[in-house]
Amino acid sequence: MQMTCFVISFLSEEMFNISLVSLSLLSIASTSPLLTLNTYYGSSLSTNIVKSHFSATFSNILYSSSLMHKTHILYSEFTHTLESALAFTNAQFTCQTSEETRETQDYTETQAVDQESQCSELSIVNCKFIKCESTGSGGGLSVTADVKIVIHNTIFGNCTAKHFGGAALVCKSLNSTTDKKTFNDTRTNALDVQYCCFQFCDASQNSYGTCLFSASTNTTLLYASTVGCSTNSKGAQFDLQMDSVHSQYVNITGGKSFYCGAIEYRY
Repeated sequence: MQMTCFVISFLSEEMFNISLVSLSLLSIASTSPLLTLNTYYGSSLSTNIVKSHFSATFSNILYSSSLMHKTHILYSEFTHTLESALAFTNAQFTCQTSEETRETQDYTETQAVDQESQCSELSIVNCKFIKCESTGSGGGLSVTADVKIVIHNTIFGNCTAKHFGGAALVCKSLNSTTDKKTFNDTRTNALDVQYCCFQFCDASQNSYGTCLFSASTNTTLLYASTVGCSTNSKGAQFDLQMDSVHSQYVNITGGKSFYCGAIEYRY
């Protein structure tokens, strides 16, 4: 095992910060996650992982069940994991919203406004997930929590899962099973996927969302591409449950399924 890193951390009354810069970890035999992040009610956890490389692990690299967190993962690579490389779970917490009233000379307008401090955030930018596997759902990334998620300029290659989301699973809570033909998973706050590439990702024959399986109130899928994903699954490569969606410039190359070979939108 080889590790090289610079670690900056401090603890305050309101926030616990962790920064990992230029970390290299090659092979870990433990069945426990490398990093397990938890916070108590009322506290917030800020985590930054930058220019780091993780390879050959039996379990998650990062497992978080924090109620409130801001996690930013940049320019990092996750390869050869036997469980989801990144796992975030906490179905109990719900993003809070408030109503804001604006008065003008002509009318009064009331609208819902997100309280940024009351919703967790996850950003994955310029990263690679290569040959990450999961015995459950979400080969490279598994999110079952109410979070605002951004995934930009990221590559998922040869990622697989036994159930849903060969490359990634994103929802607040997963209620579906592979033998169902209808889905009603609890939706997370927002999902934004842009400029991402999915290569040779897959899931089991009875599965859905071989690239991405998601349930999100607001979903954005822009400038994404897939190559050779889905060899013989039941559902689409992108299986998206949402209230609203912005989807353009998506290229699907190859793939085979029983119901839908490309993108399925579920309202």
